[in-house]
Amino acid sequence: MELEDLYDSKFNKLNKKIRRRVDEIPEGCYVMMSYALIKNNDKYLLEQATARSNNTLAIPSGHVLAGEDGLTGLKRELKEE
Repeated sequence: MELEDLYDSKFNKLNKKIRRRVDEIPEGCYVMMSYALIKNNDKYLLEQATARSNNTLAIPSGHVLAGEDGLTGLKRELKEE
């Protein structure tokens, strides 16, 4: 089970966590996502999204887990891809 920290609208971390894909995000709270636009010469790295997203192409991204900052979460997500 993955936990995510919750943030307010000004990106301040709240003292609250939710279970990813189990708990709903409370009104007025937000989770952090990480995205990477990677260009090599004239080509961009894209990933095939999940079936939930109709297998479309997407910029590599993912949820930042509880205790991670944005850069740490992004590095972890890129290793997973």
